[in-house]
Amino acid sequence: MGYQGYLLKVASTSTSNDWFTIPHNFIKERSYKGTYSTMDLNSTRNANAVLDRNVVEHKVPHCVMTIKPLNDDKLATLFGVSGGITTRYADAKEKSIYCKMWVPELNDYVTVLCYVPDIDFTIKKVVNTSPYSVDYDEFELEFIGY
Repeated sequence: MGYQGYLLKVASTSTSNDWFTIPHNFIKERSYKGTYSTMDLNSTRNANAVLDRNVVEHKVPHCVMTIKPLNDDKLATLFGVSGGITTRYADAKEKSIYCKMWVPELNDYVTVLCYVPDIDFTIKKVVNTSPYSVDYDEFELEFIGY
């Protein structure tokens, strides 16, 4: 398929017509990492220290990126109730979401159900006079396949 002009889109179902694209201008350059991980199950080393791998068929897509410093309005665009990531959770309790992520190893996209680990937001600056605002430092945004 090849690159189609985005790194990551998210939606509440894999067949959605309402995918949200993570804006490129929010992603710090040289920070996007997309992997397609091989998984081992009960791999062991024998008495000669030779690894006996038991590689399973299931692959785990995963991506992580650094989001640039944002103000509260841009953070609301990314996550907010008006159409960002959190409005597209398949399961809000699990913070699970469908992703179409770019995987360089495959030179293609993978569509997979992922979860979003907790995010540490650091407040950089608060403006307590009108117009009020909160500025946030950059942070890691990660999507891990099930």
